[in-house]
Amino acid sequence: YPNTSGQNIIKNCTFYDNDQALRIQNNNSTIVENCKIYNNRHGIVTYSVSDLDFTGNRVRNNDRDGVYSIGNSDLSFVYNVIDYNGEGHTNTCNGIYSCSSDHITFNPPTGKNTIRNNYSKEVYADYGSPVILLGNGSNCGDNAVFDDDDPNSTEVYNKTGNPTILAKHCYWSANGAKIQGSVDTSYPITTRPSWVGSTTGGLGKSNAADPEDLHKKIADLKSIINSKSRSNDAIYAIAELYGILRGDIVKNSLGEKEEFYPYLQNLYEKYKDSPLGQMALEKMIMWQTVIGNNKEAVELSETA
Repeated sequence: YPNTSGQNIIKNCTFYDNDQALRIQNNNSTIVENCKIYNNRHGIVTYSVSDLDFTGNRVRNNDRDGVYSIGNSDLSFVYNVIDYNGEGHTNTCNGIYSCSSDHITFNPPTGKNTIRNNYSKEVYADYGSPVILLGNGSNCGDNAVFDDDDPNSTEVYNKTGNPTILAKHCYWSANGAKIQGSVDTSYPITTRPSWVGSTTGGLGKSNAADPEDLHKKIADLKSIINSKSRSNDAIYAIAELYGILRGDIVKNSLGEKEEFYPYLQNLYEKYKDSPLGQMALEKMIMWQTVIGNNKEAVELSETA
């Protein structure tokens, strides 16, 4: 049901024996909390610039992907268990499949998601350069990604390789991390954490962040972009900045909605021949799409 902030809230529900358990699309912002999603053809489908806060849910035994996301969507995961999806399929079925400029965070520093024993890949990043953040520091990550049933299977696959998937400080089982493409798995957790397989505790991104902390984070990210404009640090900073402001686009509680696009324009004009400028242009296209300026998004796409 819609609440006063413009978000839909789905709590304490069970979805089973459907074609798609939940389909969230067309600029729809949704919180899904403490739900069971099993024995559907598809688990969660997000499509066409949608937001999803996914907290404390179990997605299990669905015929195809546990979570399938495409089209400039923004997803946040905390304390979820996504396992045994796609079992027995001959097609590629994954725990989480993402493509086409999605932005997905597993809510560092305390994501505590378990993604395990899915048929093909646990996390699959396909075309369109999705940004995926499983963990970004020596003590910032806390997600478990593994396949005990098939010790030779790939756990994280970055098909295009750009940008790098940050998967620092994660648990990968006794066999270590098995990856394809550009994935940073530094600072691995070597002892199985007690929270593996648990869906209790934690708060989604829309409830956990204090506005003062976010304002400081925004300032810090802009400082990194300004001071390290020719490094990968700036690329990750602009991706994280976009994720914060994309998640606030409905409420605009941070007061940045009208300022962000001119900020991106300035970055593009200043660094258009560098990776930072190219990333800024990509985010300009995504931002215009999100706010419904489709003509402008098409014109920018032709420029890109």
